[in-house]
Amino acid sequence: MKQKLITFLIMIFSVSVFGQVNPAQGGLFSQTYSKEISEYRIKEFIVKEVLQVPDKRTIEVDINSLTTSKSVELTTVIYDCAALNKQELIFSFWNEYTNQYNVNYTGYAFKNFDFEKAKELLDDLDRVQEEKSAILKLVNNEYLDKNAVYKFEDIKFIFYTDELGSNLIRVLWNGFDSEWNQPNMKTMKKRFNRYFNLKK
Repeated sequence: MKQKLITFLIMIFSVSVFGQVNPAQGGLFSQTYSKEISEYRIKEFIVKEVLQVPDKRTIEVDINSLTTSKSVELTTVIYDCAALNKQELIFSFWNEYTNQYNVNYTGYAFKNFDFEKAKELLDDLDRVQEEKSAILKLVNNEYLDKNAVYKFEDIKFIFYTDELGSNLIRVLWNGFDSEWNQPNMKTMKKRFNRYFNLKK
């Protein structure tokens, strides 16, 4: 009986670690996420999956966190490797999942944009900020149940206003649904531009 119980628990653990989220997109991590854990995993992703690190050569890679959402579901990071002439913006997504055996685990994945795509996305989000204001306007001191939706490649942004008047953003990608906000977005671009010395 004891042996059967141990076997059953091993089966549950195996399913919880390898289910639902594609490991090739970032994998799974079976503990509560945080900004520190996210940054730790992003470093691994950059070195293992993104950079073609040359053999027997030491290179410098700068990795900087730009913003982290209040829920810690979405962290934005930039990295710069002058030796390999690569700079990118990375969105780090985290979500809690429960499998069919009622076992909780954390899934994560990373969406990366090369430098030019990142600039294009940030410029587009500036434009969307202006356009969504006309959609989410205040009428008779009440916010209408309207949403402004914008898509960039395979990532979608839903802009809306809550009952307190806060400007919120849901970011949807690859099965992840993360809560973000307007200050996160503005800070991301400001720090991106500051790091790469771009014009405002």
